[in-house]
Amino acid sequence: MSRLVLFGCSLTYGEVLPDCVTADGNPGSSPSKMVWGALLGERLALPVVNCSLPGASNQLILDRILNFEFENEDRVIVLWSFFTRGMLYLKDEMCNIGPWQQNDIAKRYYELHDDNDLYMTSLHAIHHAGCYLKDKKI
Repeated sequence: MSRLVLFGCSLTYGEVLPDCVTADGNPGSSPSKMVWGALLGERLALPVVNCSLPGASNQLILDRILNFEFENEDRVIVLWSFFTRGMLYLKDEMCNIGPWQQNDIAKRYYELHDDNDLYMTSLHAIHHAGCYLKDKKI
């Protein structure tokens, strides 16, 4: 059976929708059932697997695609994120980086990467995901 598999950032997660926000204003622990992808899944009569994450960079989205267990008939929609976000692999953890962050890692990251570099890195992630999904016939 086909599934609708979603990848993206807060726009695909539904971070600010009523069923997905905690009392302190943070995103809930699971994606919204009211987000556009869930509504599309209902319309198409397909179960939805929402693999999005608030604040995700395109590199993180690619990582999630590469590590997802796809099934033969899966349908995939990727809502790519802002190119100004990035990601680093630091020892045993991934560090997602956004311009809203004020920590030392983010500050140093943005000292090293200009908009052109961030844009090209995002294009590489998008292209890689497209080739990977095409190769899997998804």
